[in-house]
Amino acid sequence: MFGKQPVDEVQQQVAKVFRGWGYQVETGVDARISPVLCPALLLNRSPLLEDLTTEAFDRIRQHPDLPNRYAGALYGIQRAVATLGHCEMPPTP
Repeated sequence: MFGKQPVDEVQQQVAKVFRGWGYQVETGVDARISPVLCPALLLNRSPLLEDLTTEAFDRIRQHPDLPNRYAGALYGIQRAVATLGHCEMPPTP
């Protein structure tokens, strides 16, 4: 829907933050990030990292199409996006 390049760029930015925290995340598309980040981008209707605002994460988290099993990964992704300055840190679960 958004094209491969913009989505790959967002995934790489998030993965870079995770690697900076010491996580073993693959360069490029990581199998643990992609299944959560891609639906989040689709639900937010934008491939841009800066559009993942605090309000956007709140809407995504409450969306009925987002499986509950993604909650932990979405929390980590929001922390990474917050580190990049695009939103606030997520509330502590």
